[in-house]
Amino acid sequence: MEPSIALEAALAEGATENTYKVGLRAALLAGGDHQQRVQNRATVSAVYALRSAVVHEGVAPETVKAEGKGYTASTTVVGEAAAVTATVTRRVISAGKLPDTTLNWVPTLNR
Repeated sequence: MEPSIALEAALAEGATENTYKVGLRAALLAGGDHQQRVQNRATVSAVYALRSAVVHEGVAPETVKAEGKGYTASTTVVGEAAAVTATVTRRVISAGKLPDTTLNWVPTLNR
């Protein structure tokens, strides 16, 4: 729950399509090459699926589908999501502000 809440607090705006927006923004902020960004976005989407299961079913499944990886252990997804969240948090702190909705300042973080 915590990684998805932290990312949503920093990167979401409004109440719709948060999985998409937060996943994309987190991947851009976390940086890395194209493949790493794709993996980070898949991780954020998978942790949102875990959060949804906990909220709606009261328990997290042992595995969750992660795009490009298939079913992955929930504990692995949570660990990866915590790492993405930590990177995003460091980037936001380093920038001294939350990103604007267009993420115009993201390229300056990836130098």
